Order: sequence, then structure tokens, then C-alpha cells
Amino acid sequence: MSPPQSLGHSAGEAGESGEVGEVWLGPVSDSDTDHPLVSRTETFRGRKWSVRTDRVTIGGTDVDRDYVVHTGAVGVIALDDADRVLLIRQYRHPVGRSLFEPPAGLLDVEGEDPLVTAQRELVEEAGYRAASWNV
Repeated sequence: MSPPQSLGHSAGEAGESGEVGEVWLGPVSDSDTDHPLVSRTETFRGRKWSVRTDRVTIGGTDVDRDYVVHTGAVGVIALDDADRVLLIRQYRHPVGRSLFEPPAGLLDVEGEDPLVTAQRELVEEAGYRAASWNV
């Protein structure tokens, strides 16, 4: 791996965009840098998801990070023989109207394979079974 190239400013200094961060022009991969967890609080708990606030140490400073904890979901892009996409219409309260969307559902059955969830949701929401599946 070759060292990163410089953009004219160091990590932690503002570049032309005004953003501060690490400058890296080398190969890209996720980092497993450890940021110690100081505390965790559940700030909201709903029927389908919750919100947590973690206090972590980054660069010697404790910071709060909020995030949503969710079981996960599947969505199905179902095509017919003419390559038309199946959409269903469902009421979505946050926007106060019905929207067209692909069939989808929560991964809320303990131990159920996501493909099985997708197959079940296609039947439940649209009344169709797919002849083949590409995942």
C-alpha cells in the first residue's frame, strides 16, 4: 500500500471546502479504529424501533452519537414478463398520504430468513408469488 497523497492541508486542518477531517487518497477500506464506549442510553423506545445515545471517546474527547436501532427490513422489486415494476399503494402517516412503493416488510419474525420474509411480504401485500428470485 502506498502512502496517501497530500491535498495541501493536514488532517485536522480546514481545506478549501471548510471541512475538517482526515485527508486520505490511498486505497479505501473501512477502519476498525476503536472509540471506547463511555455510556449508552435508550432515549426512545417504540413498538418497531428505538433511539440510543452512545457517548464515545474520539480523539480524546467524549462525544454523543444518536442512532436508530431497528430489526431491519426487506424490499421486493418484482418484475413481470414485460419488465414492469410492481408497486403497491400504502398510507404513510409521516407524509399524510398514500404513496406508491415496492412491497416491503420488517424482519420481525424471530429466526426467519430475509428471503422468506420477502416472499411472505410479496404475498401479504400484493397477492403475488414470484416464479424466481434473484438476491
